[in-house]
Amino acid sequence: MAAPSRTKFQRESDYERTTSLYLRGISQSRIAVEIGVTQSQISHDISTIQKRWRESSVMNLDEAKQRELSRIDELEREYWQAWQDSKLERSKARQETGGKKDKDGKPVVTKASLEKQQRDGNPVFLSGVMACIDRRCKLLGLDAPEKRQNLNVELSTLTDKQLDRLDAGESLEQVLKHE
Repeated sequence: MAAPSRTKFQRESDYERTTSLYLRGISQSRIAVEIGVTQSQISHDISTIQKRWRESSVMNLDEAKQRELSRIDELEREYWQAWQDSKLERSKARQETGGKKDKDGKPVVTKASLEKQQRDGNPVFLSGVMACIDRRCKLLGLDAPEKRQNLNVELSTLTDKQLDRLDAGESLEQVLKHE
């Protein structure tokens, strides 16, 4: 018996969810179970998704960039969700039995408490967001190019004073300029 056909809206929604799972490296069979279609349908959907990526790209490099940008976007969404979750109130339930038991031999709770704790959020997740933003900017070439200069200096020829200035954080160019 054939599976019921999906509406255009359902198909596009499935493409979006499939893309998210595919970019995380989830197997086609697991994606099929999660979406509620056959593995062969997922294979066809992934082909369609890849075709869309190719059509929207001018070169293979653009396709690779698009795929990586999609992965970065997905990872950033995960970090944002984890950040939100890390700010949620945490509850801890505690029970004391005091050694008493009921007629079935189960411990009787003599004291119970519920401790609630408001959390500020784990900054590690914001660091992850920042890493995603940094990576996206590098991939898109939005960062200014780094200025690099090869000064070809033999470090053994530097004086102790010059080496101390390097240790203090001055650039080699600054150290050589002032000597």
